[in-house]
Amino acid sequence: MIRPLSAFVAHREFRTLIAGEGRSFEQNHLHHLANVRVGTALSVHVYAPRLTTTTRYAITPTGLQSMAVGKAALDW
Repeated sequence: MIRPLSAFVAHREFRTLIAGEGRSFEQNHLHHLANVRVGTALSVHVYAPRLTTTTRYAITPTGLQSMAVGKAALDW
């Protein structure tokens, strides 16, 4: 299923976080992470209440395409 990006993106925001900084999101937030420096980066995600599934999307020219749904205790 392909969903147009406009269905998910109210606005785009770019932010750089340095070591030790954090960021919180509201429910149903879609985000993309990238390491712009040389070396290893670590992203820790903590959810409350805990997730039972998570969906991975691909960004396509026509919108977001659901690629896979992972289930807790089975896929991670």
